[in-house]
Amino acid sequence: MRRVGRPKIDREIRELIRRMSRENPLWGVPRIQAELHLLGFDLAESTIAKYRVKSNKPPSQTWKSFLNNHAGQIGAIDFFTVPTVTFRNLYCFFFLLHDRRQVIHFNVTEHPTAVWTAQQMIEAFPEDSAPRFLLRDRDSIYGEEFRRRVAGLQIEEVPTAPRSPWQNPYSERVIGSIRRECLDHVIVLGEAHLQPQFESLDLVFRTDAGGPLHGENLGARAFKKILEKAELPRTIRLYDMRHSCASIALASGKDAKVIADRLGHASIVTTLDTYAHVTPRLEAGVADTFDQLFGDARPASTAIIKPYDQP
Repeated sequence: MRRVGRPKIDREIRELIRRMSRENPLWGVPRIQAELHLLGFDLAESTIAKYRVKSNKPPSQTWKSFLNNHAGQIGAIDFFTVPTVTFRNLYCFFFLLHDRRQVIHFNVTEHPTAVWTAQQMIEAFPEDSAPRFLLRDRDSIYGEEFRRRVAGLQIEEVPTAPRSPWQNPYSERVIGSIRRECLDHVIVLGEAHLQPQFESLDLVFRTDAGGPLHGENLGARAFKKILEKAELPRTIRLYDMRHSCASIALASGKDAKVIADRLGHASIVTTLDTYAHVTPRLEAGVADTFDQLFGDARPASTAIIKPYDQP
């Protein structure tokens, strides 16, 4: 009976195809076919594709691996809109460096163009300090003039996939933080009103590595090193420095209202009640001042019994 279909190939050839593909994972079907042809085996591409070892990994690095491997050479740009009280839209542009999550340039305009956006790139990198890669979306604002200016800075553009904001995650986080920490609490009047809001906006205290600075790490690590360097007891807490600062400021005659605002107290009464132990010194200072004005040489503070000085 005559067999129908493609004739079978020898088992040794099948094993050879699997071995070549396993030991050379970067070889594709055409390369394996060419190598087999040099050995005297004339096989079709479909045959080699059927028997070669198929890898589950993609042929190139994943998007997450690309971001992690080149974080020190990646910059990201993006726009977001801010409505004003007169129902006009302002367009905010920012440039973010991935390695330290640092916004190095920010600007606002009501009429963005490709020329204006290209000028922002020049202002962000006035010298030879531009990153290697530029991560951006596929907005039409990045036109021919913008691409020409970026190429002149020797920056390689890496556009994200259409409708994939997750591929530019750090920029999306910055936009979310700006909206939550600033724009949700401010009614923007216009461009001149919006610009100072961002210039004075400090969103995150970060470490030298670029990550967020957690309060427990600040007290347990950084502050302990400061105490050791100053040869002070390790029992001193970081929060104790707050009380010391307020006590010294009150004792030196600083305005109590200013100190209350710096401490975050809702009322000046809270500040004066908390630091009442400093009040006798203030009263003594006032009495000494009056004695000097009226010519009494005896310091009034010597006649005051200070409870905190008693043994």
